[in-house]
Amino acid sequence: MVTNMEVTIEITNYCPNECDYCSTHASRRGHLKVTQEEINIFLNKTSSESDITRINISGGEPLSHPDFYEILCLCKSYTKNVWVYTNAITHIIYNTDIVKEIKVEANVCLTPGREVYIPENADKVHLLQLVKQGRAKDMVPANIKVSGNIPRNDCSCDNCKHLVLQANRKSVLAPCRKDYE
Repeated sequence: MVTNMEVTIEITNYCPNECDYCSTHASRRGHLKVTQEEINIFLNKTSSESDITRINISGGEPLSHPDFYEILCLCKSYTKNVWVYTNAITHIIYNTDIVKEIKVEANVCLTPGREVYIPENADKVHLLQLVKQGRAKDMVPANIKVSGNIPRNDCSCDNCKHLVLQANRKSVLAPCRKDYE
C-alpha cells in the first residue's frame, strides 16, 4: 500500500492553446469532460488506498470545464493542497469566486544564455507564481521561480507515487508514462 499519493485530474481535453510541449494531447477539438461524480469515485477509491498529499487539477484548460468551481471544492474536501494548472492567468486574477489564492503555472519559451540556467535539452521552462485574487490595483507582484522541464525519458517511475485520471477516464500511474489511444 502506498502511504502518500499525489493525484492529477485532467478534467477536460479541450484547450485553445495546443502547446507543442503539453503532455496531455489537449486540443481545440477536445470535447471530453470528466464529471464530478467520476472524480468523486476516483478520489474516494484513491483515498481509501493511500493518503492523498496533493491534487493537481489540469486539462486541457481546466477553467473551460462548466463545473470547475464545484470540482475544485470537491478536491479541497480531500486535501487542502490543491493546485490548478492553467494558462488562463488573467481570468484567475479577476475571478474572485474561485479561491483566495491559487498557484499558477505558465509555460513560456526562454532563450538559453540569459540569467537563468536552462539545461541544454530543454527549450521551455515552467514559471511558478502565486497569484492573489482581488482588484488589480491591490496586486503585489509575486516572486517567480523557474524550474526546468524534466525530460520524460529521464524519469524512473518504478516507485512513482503519482496517479493521473485522464480526460478519457483512464487512470494511469506516473505522468511520464501516460498512454493514449
